Amino acid sequence: MVIPAYNEAKRIRATLAALQLSLRESGLEGAEVIVADDSSTDETAALAREMGATVVHSGKRNIGGTRNVGAAVATGEYLLFLDADTLVSPALLGELRAHMERGALGGGARIAFSEPSVWWAEWIVSLWNSYSRLSRTPAGSFFFMRREAFEKVGGFDERWYVSEELHLGKALKKLGKLVILREAAATSPRKAHEFTWREHLRFYWIGLRAPIRTLQDPEKLEIWYTRRD
Repeated sequence: MVIPAYNEAKRIRATLAALQLSLRESGLEGAEVIVADDSSTDETAALAREMGATVVHSGKRNIGGTRNVGAAVATGEYLLFLDADTLVSPALLGELRAHMERGALGGGARIAFSEPSVWWAEWIVSLWNSYSRLSRTPAGSFFFMRREAFEKVGGFDERWYVSEELHLGKALKKLGKLVILREAAATSPRKAHEFTWREHLRFYWIGLRAPIRTLQDPEKLEIWYTRRD
């Protein structure tokens, strides 16, 4: 389990506690839990160590690159990338385990918010879930795969600061079928509360006009790389 984290002191305990409980109850107790700390300036790394996670330093300020740093020290046959604000249930990991035992190449899960959010954010998640199910494209907040496949495609492409999971999913689908689990991964809607709808609209407008230049430029990605909570 690889969790990229930047200034997640407010959430990392809850994420790790839910993960540890779910690992025990789904029969996956003993799985590695690695937190890849991306130059946090708060107590993220210390809190993760207190919770029993292995902590590695990234410093790349690139979420795909930080996931790659965590994957480089993992030793398991499978990799699960989990965001630091995403909670998993025993049922979700149990379904993941069943697909692993049947030889799945990899996949993701349906996404749900862990707390109430604004209507437009709920609408975006609903659209994403429909697209994800039809195209078998995993979200970055919960993305698992065989290590062999991950290494064969070269891991996350670090040219991308956002949408890196889409590029990895596309590469993996050339090797085999990905699955989208029925159980949901519960992720925080904080971006919808930290940034106004106008800021979101501005980001999507700029992204639509110049997608490659936008998604490869961290200066244009404040919504994804800034913490306001």
